[in-house]
Amino acid sequence: ATLGRNPGAQGKGLEGPLGGVRAIRAGRDRYRILFEIDASARRVSVVFLGERRPGHTSDVYARAAALLRRLTQ
Repeated sequence: ATLGRNPGAQGKGLEGPLGGVRAIRAGRDRYRILFEIDASARRVSVVFLGERRPGHTSDVYARAAALLRRLTQ
């Protein structure tokens, strides 16, 4: 399946500071693609991608949350 076909059924919805963003696994589960869906515009936007490294500051979720905090200050 591709992200362009029924993106709302793919991946999982995130919570907390990344609420409204969805994530799918890629590259043998090593990487994550974080995306948003704009149903009214029929558009899927990739907002962040990176390596999943639980517990590290370079983890994709930690980096995305840190960037979001900086952008909303």
